[in-house]
Amino acid sequence: MSVIRALLLILAAAAAACVRAVRMLRDLPRRRLLALARETLCDAPGGTGISVLYRCDEERLRLPSLLDVGYACYEVVAVLDAARCPEVFATLESHYRLFSAAVPAACDLPVGTLRGLYRSRKRCFRRLVVVDRPCDTPAADLDAAAAVASYEYLLPVPAACRLVPGAVERLVAELSLRSHCHTVLIRSVAGVPAMLLSRDAVIVAGGFARKPWRHVPHRCRATLYAPLFRPAVRVRRRGLRRGAAVVLALSVAAAACAGWWVVCAVLLAVAAAWCAALLGAAASAAEGGPAVRSRFRVKNFTVS
Repeated sequence: MSVIRALLLILAAAAAACVRAVRMLRDLPRRRLLALARETLCDAPGGTGISVLYRCDEERLRLPSLLDVGYACYEVVAVLDAARCPEVFATLESHYRLFSAAVPAACDLPVGTLRGLYRSRKRCFRRLVVVDRPCDTPAADLDAAAAVASYEYLLPVPAACRLVPGAVERLVAELSLRSHCHTVLIRSVAGVPAMLLSRDAVIVAGGFARKPWRHVPHRCRATLYAPLFRPAVRVRRRGLRRGAAVVLALSVAAAACAGWWVVCAVLLAVAAAWCAALLGAAASAAEGGPAVRSRFRVKNFTVS
């Protein structure tokens, strides 16, 4: 009986992986259409604002990629411990022309100790906000960043990840298409798991430590089958994948020859799930069509 249960669970996992891959493939034409309509949806006045929440550390080279976004209502809120990383803070202050701003007297979220709040000068760089506070847990740092954020939607950056080009515009287009309903959460299941959350939902839940995405009603959720982030360091694993495929095929053949049909079924289910995952990843990587750049494209260079 236990063997049958294990077999059923494995088959269910393989079926779930296949369903996910099929949904990614079905979402591909929609992504191509949104890529063509991205300029119209993102350049409209009074657009939806997105604040990216980022825990800044010695890997400050990821900040330019986060700031290089062609959307007007957008900002990056970086949390940094200036006492722990003085050289990093000095580099950011000189390069992005940061100036000291007033720290909010009252915040809707627990922020702990804030040493200072800094903003990049207008017309020089894409908007950057730096929060100087002692190093704390990831949830506490995200709460501090969300407390000073200016826009209604928050996008936390996963650790050691970069923003995929066009990801912010893709989120804005998705929110524009769902304007008939109040969208609180958009979850991306392709590539690195990520989510876009409403700032009000985080405040009502009491911060990121309480996992506000669990309290969002299903009618206010949306699933995105397009990657938002990618690992900062890519590792090529073509040889490893080919070797694993050969070993899996030989194992299936050996199990069939020995008459171990249960083992054979398990290996086939694993192979089906793996193929579905690879197919879904390939569909997520295919952006389809030429990239459409916004008129508000602003590089991080000084404007004279």
